[in-house]
Amino acid sequence: MSKFLLLVLAALVLLPDEGQWLPTQVREMDWAALQKRGMEMTKDEFWHPDKGGVLSATVQINGCTASFVSKDGLLVTNHHCGFGAVSALSTPEKNHLRDGFTANSRAQELPAPGMVATVLKRIEDVTDNYTVLGVMGPNSRHLLQPLTDADLSNEAFAFGDFKQITVAGAAVWALRMSYVGELGWELYIPVDDAGMVYDAVVAAGEAHGLRHAGYHAMNSLRLESGYRHWGHDITDEDTPLEAGLGFTVAWDKPGDFIGKDALLAQRDQPRSKRLIQFRLEDPEIISYHDDPIYRDGDMVGRTTGGMWSHVEDRCLTMAYLNNPDGVTRAWLEDASWEIEVATRRIAVTPSIRSFYDPRNERVRM
Repeated sequence: MSKFLLLVLAALVLLPDEGQWLPTQVREMDWAALQKRGMEMTKDEFWHPDKGGVLSATVQINGCTASFVSKDGLLVTNHHCGFGAVSALSTPEKNHLRDGFTANSRAQELPAPGMVATVLKRIEDVTDNYTVLGVMGPNSRHLLQPLTDADLSNEAFAFGDFKQITVAGAAVWALRMSYVGELGWELYIPVDDAGMVYDAVVAAGEAHGLRHAGYHAMNSLRLESGYRHWGHDITDEDTPLEAGLGFTVAWDKPGDFIGKDALLAQRDQPRSKRLIQFRLEDPEIISYHDDPIYRDGDMVGRTTGGMWSHVEDRCLTMAYLNNPDGVTRAWLEDASWEIEVATRRIAVTPSIRSFYDPRNERVRM
């Protein structure tokens, strides 16, 4: 049975440059003053219009690469490069670097040297212009194919592809991605066309057993597939390696990234903290979060989130486990495991891989 999810997501779209953008030359930066503050800029690339607008910059200071986007002279993003925040400002007269080594109220604006403007892209926030419909499930390809001229076959539209296609007469962006562990697409639809596309999807879905699904259903499905949830299973206190997401790290990313050295050091060490899947063996009990996990009677972790699984006919949950010598398969298998829910100890079964589709093959069908 296919599932249908209605999601409202933020969208940020890069649009081609429009209008006249003029080069600007500014005076030299006071290098001596920068060096006294422990800063050394080795690369700068700025783009800057003649009347305010967008400035984007890539700057390398002390080996840390920071990218900025600013609109009408107002900072949109900044990056922390060890010594403090670095930001970029643009006005019709000059480009600025601003270093946040001191408090914001005392931050000094530092004109960057010899910057010639060449505009590449214009960034526009179009969040309010789009609605997202998630069409997900084993029959999602069969449901969507009659509604579009685009080829939705595995060969033409692979997992992870993001393309603009026509669905039910509307131009939409289609992302082949799924958070429920089955084949599926997210459709980013202009709000004016959302109702028309929704009606067409629902009508086409009658022949395929289409159902509307909410967040609790999605939570159950993603736990069966071992998908992590930001805020529960992964936070800013967990690393990708601890969360089992090392495959998402671009180790060879140009310019490196903040935290790379720490991750490299952790990669070569035993995984002393690790996120593991668990199945409760009492079908009458549900664990939601923060329940203690015991290994041979010793508490070694807490759950992050749980939900009933209709595939396993019992509750599934995840938990970070801690062991100085490493959370390994042998360490998991050579022990008895329990969870404590409302003061009751219940047997649980651990698994490094997901209980449903452990090789993650169904999303690539």
